[in-house]
Amino acid sequence: VKGDAYVVDPKAVTKDQLYGRLDSTTLEWTDGVFTHILRKILDSVRGESGRRHWIIFDGDVDPEWAENLNSVLDDNKLLTLPSGERLAIPSNVRIMFEVESLKNATLATVSRCGMVWFSDETVTVDMLCHYFLSKVQDEPLNSDSIPHDSEVFSQLNRSGSRAKLITSSETTKLLESVGKQSSKQALLHPNPSRTT
Repeated sequence: VKGDAYVVDPKAVTKDQLYGRLDSTTLEWTDGVFTHILRKILDSVRGESGRRHWIIFDGDVDPEWAENLNSVLDDNKLLTLPSGERLAIPSNVRIMFEVESLKNATLATVSRCGMVWFSDETVTVDMLCHYFLSKVQDEPLNSDSIPHDSEVFSQLNRSGSRAKLITSSETTKLLESVGKQSSKQALLHPNPSRTT
């Protein structure tokens, strides 16, 4: 079964931008990031019902936004929107939280989730670097993908620093040097594969 992953950083947006909001004047509903993803899966315009979907919340589990998911995470699998509409979570959708710690999470949220914990010895910095570099090797970089007018590049140019694109041969050499140090280690990466 093919799978799709949707990675959402819940702390980068407001609660209204995550779930949606109801305009108090017109009573018109506007979907947020999470509700838009759910609707896209539920509408199944492009055959989404035949694939597995992983919605990954990559950030701290803060009660400010996570408490709204309690009814989604329990047996009801139902998201109730402020507009009164209810969205049922299909059986082909999995919700995952990728967090550093659970210090802000409430018991109500934690009790509805299964936990997988990786110690620092299990997933080392070398493994993360190797994974990142292998991803960089697979993605071609070209001058079209660089935002030349961005703030970062203008600051680099003012300071006299140079930005350099790494060619695939340079990336291969870099991967080989990292690979020598961790060639016998299996790479575990935080996001699920696209094919499950």
